[in-house]
Parts: sequence; C-alpha cells; structure tokens
Amino acid sequence: MARYKMTVGKKIRSLRVLDNITQQELADKLNVSRVVVCNWEKDKSVPNKENIKKLAEVFNCDTKVITSLII
Repeated sequence: MARYKMTVGKKIRSLRVLDNITQQELADKLNVSRVVVCNWEKDKSVPNKENIKKLAEVFNCDTKVITSLII
C-alpha cells in the first residue's frame, strides 16, 4: 500500500474544503483570524496544541488525523 506525505497545512485545507467551509468560517469557529488559518494552510505556521484540539472538534476527527504527516 502506498503512503503519501501531507503537511499539517494541507490537511487543514483538505478537511476545510471537504466540510465546505471558508477560511473565515473556520477562523470564527476557532476564535482566530482568517490570516492565521491562511498561514496554517500555506505552512507558514502551525497551530498550537489548543488549536489542534479545536480543529479536531470542528472536523470531528482525532488530533492524530491532523498532525500525522502520513495519509
């Protein structure tokens, strides 16, 4: 079975697109700015542990889904 590497930012973007929500909507749910979400998705920064937990809640998944580099 092939394994693919995906950055945390790409996973956040993929999950957001699958849930059909905008960067602004995600930012509002996490109580951060849209620019913060944009920077995560572009891998310019990474979410802290608290925001990873919030992301997992928003996307209804385990935190490992977001932080694992292997899909």
